Amino acid sequence: MAVFMHYKFPEVAIRGFEADPEKLLIAVNTLAASADTLAFSDEWPDDPRTYNTFIITTAPDPEIETRLKKMVAATAKKVIILDPEYSYRWIIDLNFEIRYRQNDVVLLQKVD
Repeated sequence: MAVFMHYKFPEVAIRGFEADPEKLLIAVNTLAASADTLAFSDEWPDDPRTYNTFIITTAPDPEIETRLKKMVAATAKKVIILDPEYSYRWIIDLNFEIRYRQNDVVLLQKVD
C-alpha cells in the first residue's frame, strides 16, 4: 500500500509522533520524510504551540493520551480522528464541535 500526501501549504510544519520504534523507522525512511517541513519523531515537540492541528490515527497508550490531552487543550484548533473506535468525547468537552464525520473520519474544530 502506498500513501501519497500533497501539501496544500508546503510552508506549514508537520510533525509525526510515533512511539513504536519499528513504525518510526518505517516513517522516517519514506520519501515524504525528506521534506524540510515533515518530521517524524518519538519525542514530543519542544514548543507545542507551533502545532495547532492534531491527527489521531489510533487510540494512544494511556501515558501518551494524557500528554496529548494537555497539548490539545493548550494549542489545538482542529483535531482529526482516523480511528472509528476511539472515544473522542474528551475533545468535545474541551469546547470542540464536530465539523465533519464520514467514512470513519471525524474532524473536530475549536469553537471560539
